[in-house]
Amino acid sequence: MPGFVHRPPAIRRLVGLLAISSLALAVPAAAAVAPASAHTAFATPSSIAAVGRWIVVADKGSSTLSVLSASTGALEATVSHHALGVSAPNAAVATTSAGRWLVLVAGVGGSVAELAVATTTAQRPAVTRLRFLRPTGCARSATASLAVDAHGHVLEACSTGIVTEWAVRMGGLIRSFPAAKTTVTNATGLTVLGTSVFVTNAATAAAGSAPDSVTELSLATGQRVRTVTNTTNAAYGFNGPAGIASDGTHLWEINAVGSTVDELAVSNLAFVASSATNLSDPGVVLATKAAVFVSSGGSYGMVTQFTGSAGTLSSPWMMCNTNGPYQFDAPSGFAISGSSLWVTNSANGLIDRMNATTGALVKTFG
Repeated sequence: MPGFVHRPPAIRRLVGLLAISSLALAVPAAAAVAPASAHTAFATPSSIAAVGRWIVVADKGSSTLSVLSASTGALEATVSHHALGVSAPNAAVATTSAGRWLVLVAGVGGSVAELAVATTTAQRPAVTRLRFLRPTGCARSATASLAVDAHGHVLEACSTGIVTEWAVRMGGLIRSFPAAKTTVTNATGLTVLGTSVFVTNAATAAAGSAPDSVTELSLATGQRVRTVTNTTNAAYGFNGPAGIASDGTHLWEINAVGSTVDELAVSNLAFVASSATNLSDPGVVLATKAAVFVSSGGSYGMVTQFTGSAGTLSSPWMMCNTNGPYQFDAPSGFAISGSSLWVTNSANGLIDRMNATTGALVKTFG
């Protein structure tokens, strides 16, 4: 499944330490989940995901989770900070396991809340917190990247290079990749495809920092498969890697400093193509089989669609506040539901719903 992660526009970096243990905490009922019918502006929406007939929005500023109707955008429920159980959430992913719709939300310190979303007899969403996946050793200020695979597993990465894999259904630890094995020192994003997980690293000025790179880890063997850098091939042009996503065939890596998107082969991380068209400080990437979407931050808030063919990237469209009634302001997350692309904006607390094919604005919520 696609994986993506948002970093604050100024630095696009993660900090912290992810550990290897998991504590499951069951909560018997969906407490403090309040229904709502009217929108109020989000504080700092940081991530968004599509699950079942809903869109869920993690809000870093209020430490809450909002549940919207995917068909109308109406706010149908709010999961309070107390019910969510994690603070300052920065990543949210969704999956289906054993017939249930699940949402996983990572908060400050790396704790992950696993929640189930179901439909009540009144056709409203009921949200139940199932358990916590608790890292032991993740710094209190740490944020994390999340991704889910096709086998019902969730993966989390912290900047020190530790990657942990859990089984979603029971919350049990499967394995942990220590930093000594990944050789990653400042992880900024991850995605998973098949039996491999791919992690981006952004070099820092710290002694011993790994260079800008993409690393592949084997979920089957627990070993590092390969790492590619600009030394491997200067064509990569890695410059502040800020995230990575997979469309099922290729990988798409964004460079916050270089303002580029790179297309890589899944099989061996070979360079395929690169583009700087209509990009500035990219911070979010989402890949589907049909197209790839990349955000621009800073004072150039916009969304660009890319497609790749025969080693050449093209940009069918880019949408910004100057060529339409968009409300982009530090885009922080993407989600696809049906024909719509949903975009959260962390700076103004608004959500733009776009036509994923044409880029046309459907409606702005907030």
